[in-house]
Amino acid sequence: MNIVETVLELENVTMQFGGVVAVDSFSMHVDQGETVALIGSNGAGKSTMMKMMVGLLRPNSGCVSLYGEAIGEKKAEDLSRQISLVYQNPEEMFIKDSIRADISYAMEVRGVRNWQQRTDKLLARFRLSDLDGRDGRLLSGGQMRRASLAIGIALNPGVLLLDEPTANLDIATRREIIDVLQQMRDIINTAVIATHD
Repeated sequence: MNIVETVLELENVTMQFGGVVAVDSFSMHVDQGETVALIGSNGAGKSTMMKMMVGLLRPNSGCVSLYGEAIGEKKAEDLSRQISLVYQNPEEMFIKDSIRADISYAMEVRGVRNWQQRTDKLLARFRLSDLDGRDGRLLSGGQMRRASLAIGIALNPGVLLLDEPTANLDIATRREIIDVLQQMRDIINTAVIATHD
């Protein structure tokens, strides 16, 4: 008998900004190997929930747990190896002057063995090798999205969060990104995808 492990859990989570309640007593759990979609219109609280899942925001009440431990109890380094958020606006993920540097950054600072070779493999996998010296903020929408996905999976997180992965893309580029996500099934074990589409 296979025992399913819950990897991510939100229990009665509430988050408010000033007088605006963005998330109200929300609960969910995500099991190992699941892909879960959070579907809602703009402003429904999807991005807020994702930011709570990675510890960027702390709920006003309730608890967010990852692998059975409250997010607030985890060290930032451990958290970044267990869960990763690919932002809705990919340009927010570019902090260096080239996509090669952006993709390698987290691996290099955490002392990941063979980070240079892993960077080369990620660049090749996402068809970015010819663009590796370019600033990510200057790429096309589809190229930015592919680069942000490479950054998101660089540390092999157990859980990948994708916030509106096809937002602001034309139909052809949207299809391309959906194809890329399907091709990533071998490396994405558990995923949560926020979308209004």
